[in-house]
Formats: sequence, C-alpha cells, structure tokens
Amino acid sequence: TLVPLLTEEDPDTLAACWAALGAVTASIPKEMQPSFVRCLKDAVAAARDKERRKRRGGGGGGGGGGGKAPLVPGLCLPKALSPVLPIYLQGVLQGSSAELRELAAEGLGELVEVTGEEALKPFVVQ
Repeated sequence: TLVPLLTEEDPDTLAACWAALGAVTASIPKEMQPSFVRCLKDAVAAARDKERRKRRGGGGGGGGGGGKAPLVPGLCLPKALSPVLPIYLQGVLQGSSAELRELAAEGLGELVEVTGEEALKPFVVQ
C-alpha cells in the first residue's frame, strides 16, 4: 500500500514513502521478485486511478481527457523507478510462466505511462 502514496504532493511524504518502498523491495531476494509482479501492478494501477480521480475532482488541467494516463508525482522524482523496476524486470526475465512474464511486461508499460520523462531517462538504454 506504499505505491498509492506516491500520488501525494507533499515532498516529505514522498521522500518517506520512497525510503520505505526502497527498504521493502531491497529486502526481497532476486529470485522471489517475480512473485510480487501482480501485487506491484495492482498498486501502480491504484496510484494511477487515484491520481486520475484527484485531477478530475480538483478541476485541474491535464490527465483528464484523451485517455492518457496521468503522471504520478512520486514516479516523476529522480531515480523514482529504482525500487520497483527490478521486480518487473525479474518478472519479464525469470517469470515462471508465460502469463507471469506477460503480466510483468504489461506492468512495465503501465509504469512507463505514469512516470515523467525526466525520471525515465536514467533507465533508458542508449
């Protein structure tokens, strides 16, 4: 339930959330990471939906129309993907079934949709 907190605007809340998320994901052994793909994918979807509702209800611009997913503030921070990206990558590379690998690939795509361009740059292979 840490990932939906990434929609908060308060910098202190975001920093605490990322520290906690980093500690949790760092404690997961590499071979166990694929088993967390579904949980992470659901959490990212919850954060995306929460941000979408916030933008609709707040009357603010952006993210409301055109079917484009809104950016999640906590995923627009520098190195924001560091705690979660390994889970998806291990799911794609080491998933025990084709379904799990596909789910990880979908989750990775959804993560990219809600992450700011600047936050993605360090993770792009040149």
